[in-house]
Amino acid sequence: MLLTQYKNSAMLATRLTQIMSMVLVVTGFLWALTDLLLVTVLVDSPVTPISVLLMLYGFIGSLLTEGIARWIARSDSSSEKKHAGGV
Repeated sequence: MLLTQYKNSAMLATRLTQIMSMVLVVTGFLWALTDLLLVTVLVDSPVTPISVLLMLYGFIGSLLTEGIARWIARSDSSSEKKHAGGV
């Protein structure tokens, strides 16, 4: 099966994407704290809604990549069980 051939590469790419998504979540929270500072201290400064987008996209991305990583790990263990039963 193609997935078993490239399992390690697929898992690495999935985990790297998940880390990138988590970085977006942290960046979004930091940006939101900066927005809060701009609203409370620097009232006349413009506030950007990009922090909310970064948090939203990062959270969705980390959930999706976790699901993909679990699917890859589960498909590998189920294919190992099939091969062990047939040998």
